[in-house]
Amino acid sequence: MQFAKSVRTPAYLWIFIAVLLVGGDAGGSIQFTSRYGGKTVTALVGSSVNFTWSFSGDVNQVNWGLKKSGVNESDFGGLLVSLDVNGTLLLVSVPASYTGRVNGSRSGNLSFGQAIFTLSSITKDDERFYGCQLNSTSPSINVTFDFVQLFVQDAPNITHPTAANASYQEDSAVNISCKATGTPDPDVQWIHYGRVKSYGSKTAHLTFSKIRKSDVGIYTCRANNSAGSKEKQFSILVNFAATITNISSSVSKSWIGQTVRLKCVSDGVPTPTLSWHTPEGRKFNPVRAKENTVDVTMNSDQDFGHYNCTAENGVVPSSRTVRVLQIKAPGPLSITTTAADIQATSLTVKWTAPADDGGSPITAYRVVILQGGKVMKNENVTDSSVRDKFIGGLEKNTYYTVKVYARNYVFEGVAAQKIFKTKYEGVPAAAKIIGLPAETKEVKVTIKWNEPQNNGASITVYTVYQRTVSDNGTPGEWNPIYAIKDPLDRQVAVKLEKGRNYEFVVTATNRFGESLKDGEKNQEHQGVGRCSSARSTYS
Repeated sequence: MQFAKSVRTPAYLWIFIAVLLVGGDAGGSIQFTSRYGGKTVTALVGSSVNFTWSFSGDVNQVNWGLKKSGVNESDFGGLLVSLDVNGTLLLVSVPASYTGRVNGSRSGNLSFGQAIFTLSSITKDDERFYGCQLNSTSPSINVTFDFVQLFVQDAPNITHPTAANASYQEDSAVNISCKATGTPDPDVQWIHYGRVKSYGSKTAHLTFSKIRKSDVGIYTCRANNSAGSKEKQFSILVNFAATITNISSSVSKSWIGQTVRLKCVSDGVPTPTLSWHTPEGRKFNPVRAKENTVDVTMNSDQDFGHYNCTAENGVVPSSRTVRVLQIKAPGPLSITTTAADIQATSLTVKWTAPADDGGSPITAYRVVILQGGKVMKNENVTDSSVRDKFIGGLEKNTYYTVKVYARNYVFEGVAAQKIFKTKYEGVPAAAKIIGLPAETKEVKVTIKWNEPQNNGASITVYTVYQRTVSDNGTPGEWNPIYAIKDPLDRQVAVKLEKGRNYEFVVTATNRFGESLKDGEKNQEHQGVGRCSSARSTYS
């Protein structure tokens, strides 16, 4: 039911008001059969509450309104609802703050009745005493009055912090207050990962003497009272200087024409800007991120060196470097062959390792022998620790150009070059074994050989050497088994042991010396007799 904003007060209400001023407890034929007697009724802000009184007797009118402070009667001008004997709502000029929020109903008969008065959309200002007055049809019977106190409970409301998050500088002192209102006063707690960090009445303080990165996270402010509970999450961010946690290169060494991937990883709050700097100091590829990966193509010598990554986020900048070395061709080596290394039909090439390996260890060498611009020999030395190479099969008294190249993982360097002339006379060539069977079941084998080139001096002795070879291919030491002083006698019978592998070589000696055995100088085909590429086997 809605009430008019202003009405003329009927004459019978002036009578009610006059009686209201008299006051007094009920007596005679009207009385309350249920009453509050000043007790408290509790309600929540925004809810509705019913005030119910039961009564008996000749009750003509039931009035409900605001009680005067300090006296046992209704407040003049504070009438909210009036019901006649039929339960009809009588027009009442209601205070503006109660307009549209009050109502009432009456039930019963001439002897017993009940009145229910309703206050809706309750506010905190409605917290006060309310009274009910019974009026009789007989002017001689005093009015009867009862009152009740309304206590308005207000569920908690968190008023601070107002924002949902905040950031702080690392190592700074921080005090974050959580404040809440409500009736009754709420208990307030700061909670982090289920643990109560602090608590208080109406206010709780979250304090850090020096806030750290480990304090980052979501904190919950919780306020509780008997009317309810309220929570608000608060995110703490900690600003700290960016630190480069890792810097790497896909390779530590590269060469012109190749692409190298550089990677820089950082932390820091706020998110830093990561930038790369070339060895010459030029800045490139700045990005606001925790990681910066870039591919760099090596186009020139200047692209090699130290690459610097910097991280900046407004605090203290950080930087680290990664180095990319350049692989070039090895530097020049030196040929150290002397006259003692030169014979009539052979040559031992000797050299030193290059002082500059080009940024990558030397892996091999290559020896080239040229005669008049024509390549006569092209030999690889795959063991980088070996720095000599025997070259046989040359012509005596002839000029040869010797070139030696050093090779690393990527490049072959420029050749060292010298010209040598073979001798007119010298050590004879080794004899070449002929007709040696790869396998034999005989207890003897005949070693035969051709007459080698004597290189200007008559051969005086042939020497037959023998060595055994293990199953894994490892040869033993050469042992002389025969010395034939008749140069025309070029064969010898040799006893064999069953199940063993053999190698044989025949050297020739003149006045200049003895030809070399295979393996001594790594020479090529110095008359070695072999089975299946190296051995003669008796089984």
